[in-house]
Amino acid sequence: MTAPTLTANYVLGRKLDSIPFSAYHLLLIVVLGTVGFVEGYDLALGGSLIVLAKEPLHPSGANIRWLVAGPTFLVVVGGYTASLLSDRLSRKLVMQIGVVVSTLLIPLAKTAEQLVAIRLITGIGLGFAIPVPFPIAVDRAHGSSDP
Repeated sequence: MTAPTLTANYVLGRKLDSIPFSAYHLLLIVVLGTVGFVEGYDLALGGSLIVLAKEPLHPSGANIRWLVAGPTFLVVVGGYTASLLSDRLSRKLVMQIGVVVSTLLIPLAKTAEQLVAIRLITGIGLGFAIPVPFPIAVDRAHGSSDP
């Protein structure tokens, strides 16, 4: 008879269960929840405001489809890209890139095509900004620092 093997899930779960919950953990939950809400709201709001962009920009049906679906798809692409880069670069730098790219470009659109391109870039930026704070929070909760 062989001894049961402890899985990584079990070991990690026991370690997490041994950490006392504190006000700092609650603060992390609130901050990360706020980040997720704000970035998610930004993504949803862009799709919702297409009605306002129709008159001045005259987007085609294809442009509208890209404005609605494209940024959400590219959040996934941006998230994978950010995860590859955040271990090689500073996670803080990757998050800052994501925030800048996801919020500061929208007012620059003068045509429907520019708006589509900017919204796609915004999707990538949100992919950078949304997942990166979570490993930072875990590092801080356990006392390690970001490279």
